[in-house]
Amino acid sequence: MGGVGTLLGLLIVSSRVISSLGLESAENQVVTVGQQNPIAFLILIPLSFLLVGPGEELLYRGLVQGTLRETLHPTRAIVLASALFASIHLFSLSGEGKLVYVGIAFVLALVLGATYEYTDNLVVPALIHGAYNAIQFTSAYLTATGGM
Repeated sequence: MGGVGTLLGLLIVSSRVISSLGLESAENQVVTVGQQNPIAFLILIPLSFLLVGPGEELLYRGLVQGTLRETLHPTRAIVLASALFASIHLFSLSGEGKLVYVGIAFVLALVLGATYEYTDNLVVPALIHGAYNAIQFTSAYLTATGGM
């Protein structure tokens, strides 16, 4: 639970810093879809644990970071894998502030990469990632339906 709390804490701090600087963050297109049909958020909650968290962690931490770690210092492997992870999110963004969103994703990815490096267990960052996304989708659902 500490990893999820760390990611959520970083998100809150990042959001406050961004707001104080007068910047805005882009929006992931899945949020737009969910706002039009909030049931999509409910579907994404279990998918976060079953597909998104495990799939993205297998690719970016397992394959990319693991491969880079074979020839680079682990810190460099984490940074490069996190940069790739964050940059790939550009394709799912709309609106102003795409670099802000990517910057936040990069910081969060660093935590996931460090978690994988520390635990040497891909399941740990996959569960953290899935739980983080599930909390985000739950919050978005409550906001979209007036439940919050």
